[in-house]
Amino acid sequence: MSDEEESGVSSPEETPREQPSEIQVTIGEHYKFIADNFDKLYDEVEQLKDNLAATEVRLRSEMDEKMKAMQELLMARIEMLEARTAEQSDKIAQQQSLSKQQNAQLDDLQRQVGVLFFRLH
Repeated sequence: MSDEEESGVSSPEETPREQPSEIQVTIGEHYKFIADNFDKLYDEVEQLKDNLAATEVRLRSEMDEKMKAMQELLMARIEMLEARTAEQSDKIAQQQSLSKQQNAQLDDLQRQVGVLFFRLH
């Protein structure tokens, strides 16, 4: 007999491999299933990140375009309002000048009426 046979220890080549138990087989299947699903989930998360980044870029671009259009519209309205304000300011100045002239004429007429009234009485 050899030394290994006497000690009761056999070499690894001679040891028959145990068949995995049903639990080990089930665990292995579940492990593979979970690993595959995690890989799919990771791929989907990466795709969602890419889609989100692309959507963010598109939305920022659209928002910038809308803001620029709104700014141009508001600038046009401001310019129009400034022009109308200048017109109204000129009209008010003209009306104030006319009012001063009319007040002066009214004062002159009142004096003339006063003089005529004084002469007639």
